[in-house]
Amino acid sequence: MSEVADAPEIEVELKFITPADPLFAQVEKLRWDVLIEPFDLTGEVTWDDDDPHSSHLVAVAGDRVVGYARLIEQGDVAQIRHVAVLPEEQRAGLGTVLMAALVAEARRRELAHVWLNSRMPAVRFYERLGFERVGETFYTPVVHLEHVRMELALQ
Repeated sequence: MSEVADAPEIEVELKFITPADPLFAQVEKLRWDVLIEPFDLTGEVTWDDDDPHSSHLVAVAGDRVVGYARLIEQGDVAQIRHVAVLPEEQRAGLGTVLMAALVAEARRRELAHVWLNSRMPAVRFYERLGFERVGETFYTPVVHLEHVRMELALQ
């Protein structure tokens, strides 16, 4: 499924799932454990999982969800959100594989570009994947961490 990523250090299966899939409970825990709890965030988190324009991608090793990312189609572009990998599996190439798979899916859908709001510590990761910063840094209302919009042209 990935077109630009090296194989991760662990064997995973990538697949798109829906919120009705039994694996989705692991997605919810993964997102909380990786994206919210480590930052002591207190705002109300709304995931909008049932958004009909969302595609939920998981990386599964055995029976465990070890990575997750979401593609939200918005006309002729798409937003990537909630990229998360279990802490014990980080720096093993899974984030790159997840991103490559979402970019490939966006290309398959013939979208013009993908964009995301990157937390500042992750900017270099996305730059290595070809994303470019767009605009100034900002703070999101729920997360209260500095972000910057990044885009990748697909056409």
